[in-house]
Amino acid sequence: MGTKNCPETPRQKMINMMYLVLTAMLALNVAAETLKAFKIIDLSLMKSYDNFTTSNKDFIDDYFREAYRNDTIKARDMLELAEIVQGKTDSLINYIFEMKRSLVEGVGGYEKEPGEEVSGEVSTVVIEKILQNGTLQTDTLVLKRQDDLNISPEIMLTKGKGKELQDSILNYRDFLVTFYKLDRDSVAMYRNLLVPDEKGENHINKYKILENLDLLTGKYDQQKIAIVKEALDVEDPDREERGIDADASLNFRTWAQENFEASPVIASISLLSKLQIDIRNAESAILRHLFDKIYESNIKVTNLKPTVIPNSNFVFQGDEYSARIFLSAEDSSLKPSVYINGSKKPLPIVNNEAIYRINADRPGTYTFNGEIRYPFPGSDDSISNFFTREFEVAPPQVTVSPTKMNVLYKDVPGGNPISISVPALPVNRIRPEMKHGRIEPDPNNPNSWLAFPTGRADLDTARIIVNAEIGGELRKMGEMDFRIKDVPTPITKVANKSSGTIGSNILPVVSGVYADMGDFLFDLEWEVTSFDLSVVSHGYTTNYQTTGYRFTNEQRQILQDLGSGDMLMISNVKGRIRSEPGEEPKPERPLTPVILTVN
Repeated sequence: MGTKNCPETPRQKMINMMYLVLTAMLALNVAAETLKAFKIIDLSLMKSYDNFTTSNKDFIDDYFREAYRNDTIKARDMLELAEIVQGKTDSLINYIFEMKRSLVEGVGGYEKEPGEEVSGEVSTVVIEKILQNGTLQTDTLVLKRQDDLNISPEIMLTKGKGKELQDSILNYRDFLVTFYKLDRDSVAMYRNLLVPDEKGENHINKYKILENLDLLTGKYDQQKIAIVKEALDVEDPDREERGIDADASLNFRTWAQENFEASPVIASISLLSKLQIDIRNAESAILRHLFDKIYESNIKVTNLKPTVIPNSNFVFQGDEYSARIFLSAEDSSLKPSVYINGSKKPLPIVNNEAIYRINADRPGTYTFNGEIRYPFPGSDDSISNFFTREFEVAPPQVTVSPTKMNVLYKDVPGGNPISISVPALPVNRIRPEMKHGRIEPDPNNPNSWLAFPTGRADLDTARIIVNAEIGGELRKMGEMDFRIKDVPTPITKVANKSSGTIGSNILPVVSGVYADMGDFLFDLEWEVTSFDLSVVSHGYTTNYQTTGYRFTNEQRQILQDLGSGDMLMISNVKGRIRSEPGEEPKPERPLTPVILTVN
């Protein structure tokens, strides 16, 4: 097979945690630094995409075609299938690039002119079109209003492009899975299952496959199928796993809603970049599978390339970074040894794989170097391959947002609504707790909590600590402090007046004293529990004590007899927040007095 190295195995689990970090950064507001982070990460994603694209193309050009030259009969059909996979993949990738173009143009973006200078604060989006001859047609678009929250839901939800994208990826995933039902001995038969469409391009005839399943091996590699399905998992979330009643359709959110609703356009573009990496990743797995079929029964490896597959290149602070290190297209007779950062002691080998672990205890970029030594076939000599890898560690991020205010109020009936989210985690895996208070799920809103502060107003601070169930363990994701305040004292009023003058014609119909909360954010009802009424008429003052909020019949008669220039005063007013049925009465509080002159 010559002297070229085998391509790097796709990093099966890198993207899931990367997207977790992306959406965690979004949280609930679109700050300038967040947009800048999305711009940087999208550039990083596109570099990874370019690496995958080049690696997959080189794999076909170098390895499949080299195998075809050396063994035409065995490699012919697999090369043809690899080219079909490449064509289907390029078509889907082009479709996503055009979707990016629609998003950019939807917010007034435009194609950058050659030589045009663009400010470093402005994001640019590279749009590629992969032509049939394999060459690239590249355009650079200037993204305006990258914080726009309207164009993504308009295109992806209202116009249905998100559902269309989801269906395209799922159809592509089903297309790839069929290749794992392929045995080398049935390759010739498999050629007959490919039929041309109106453009003359081959595609799989699923009906023929179903009719000829008995010709295939039936020994499908379910683990590999699961890897491809996981890499391209864009299905709608399972209702039961999300803790949502299967019949509560109004509570259900589709994959498109989860990813594109209220999403800044730069975040949507980053997600599309992530999906393009997922697709190239799945394509790489299928190409490796097809290539392995060429030498399924007589693998002969003369050139090996070290492969490092991390669980993720992005992990949370405090998490463990782990990577699988092994030899691509390995010969089972080979016994590799793996050394990290110049260590003289090799890593333990299990099933021809070495696992490298390091505790990611602080944010930043980590780099490690390695060497894989393996015996040269038919010789006592050994061969070494060297590699360098890096990964980034980001701190965990969580957003806790008060629904109606930036403080928590004591004695609010029903509690203070609080929205808590840990991006990429379902709500039923979030476990918040509260210092100087309690927090509990909102029975009327599955995506909200209710906070009840119990600390001293203006002295204590309520702290909400957010834990999340990840990997079977409870992990702290973040915390936020809130000021504790008493509910504002309402204004005491009579006939909607707290001072000034009142018409003598109004007094006969006045029923009592009430407390007005004005424009307070909560719908609180106060009840006046007692007050003193003082009436000044013809130079004489008469005082009355009253329980409750209503004027007595005697007092109403006196008020009715008041004339111009007389005064009435409401003092020693006490009131309290009205309690829910069955709830303990709230404590009383002094309320404001009322002084009115009759005119």
